[in-house]
Amino acid sequence: MEFAEAVRFNLLHYDMKIENGECILSPKNSPIAPPEKEYVSETTLLKSVKDSVIQECCVRSGRFIISSETKYQAIWVDIVTKHGDLNTLRKYSSMNIMFGRQGSYKGYRFLEKLGFSFQGKNAEGTMKDILKLCRSFNLTIEMTINAKDGTLIHFNMKN
Repeated sequence: MEFAEAVRFNLLHYDMKIENGECILSPKNSPIAPPEKEYVSETTLLKSVKDSVIQECCVRSGRFIISSETKYQAIWVDIVTKHGDLNTLRKYSSMNIMFGRQGSYKGYRFLEKLGFSFQGKNAEGTMKDILKLCRSFNLTIEMTINAKDGTLIHFNMKN
């Protein structure tokens, strides 16, 4: 925006910030918009999940939220609960899935609602499966994780 003459503002009610040579005025008590997130590739995400903590996650099908969990296995469970056909899951999931209750046999966890048990994986293996399921079921996933070194990692996959 260019002005032909001087412009006068009452700055008492505004916070001022200069960014990249631009003056940004925001009403006081109103946060200045945060910078855009820089999203990483799937490869970078998978390298970062070991010993990480999920800060936020949203898995959606259109506008319908499938999961907002902050644990990898809980996100996987939410996705399979919504798309719980055992044959479909066997086709798209790399988790070991067995029909019926397996108890804690070799790390299996029973999902009563769906009537099958699955064997858990580490964070990287679970995240790979989550991404595969999101692609297979046309789900969108956006997440921020705090990597082991303290770096915030932002990831977004839209289908």
